[in-house]
Amino acid sequence: MDMTPDDLRALAHRLRAERDRAQDIARRQRREMRGKVEARGASPARDNTGSAGKAQLLAQAAKRVNRALDRALAPPTQAAIMRALLEQKRAARRAHHPSVGRTAGQGMHAILSRQGAPGVNPGRIGSVSQQTREAQARRDG
Repeated sequence: MDMTPDDLRALAHRLRAERDRAQDIARRQRREMRGKVEARGASPARDNTGSAGKAQLLAQAAKRVNRALDRALAPPTQAAIMRALLEQKRAARRAHHPSVGRTAGQGMHAILSRQGAPGVNPGRIGSVSQQTREAQARRDG
C-alpha cells in the first residue's frame, strides 16, 4: 500500500490521538481499581488489560507509520538510484518493434520478373580487358 507523505502524516496524527485516548482510559481504569477515583460507569473497573493492550497496539502502529513516513521523506539511497538507472538501461535495450498489422499466412510468393537480368551481354564480359591487353602488346612491339 503506497501512501503519500500527507496521508501518512494524517494517519500518524489519528493513531496518536487514539493511542492517547486509550492510555487515558487505561490510566483511569487503573486508578479506579486502586480506589483513587470514583467509578465513571455503573461499577468500578476490575481489569484494564484490554485498554492497556489497545494503547500498546496503537503505539506500535504509530511507530510503524512514523518509520514509513521517514522512509517516504528521505532522499533516495545510492542503491535505489542505481536500481532505477539499471532498469532504465534494460528498458532502453529492449527493441520495440511495433506490430506490422495484418499479414498473409503461407499464401504470398515472390513474383518473378519477366524482363530478365539487366546488364552486359555475357559474350562481351572481359572484352574491354582483352582490348587493353592487345593495345599494350601492339605498343610494346
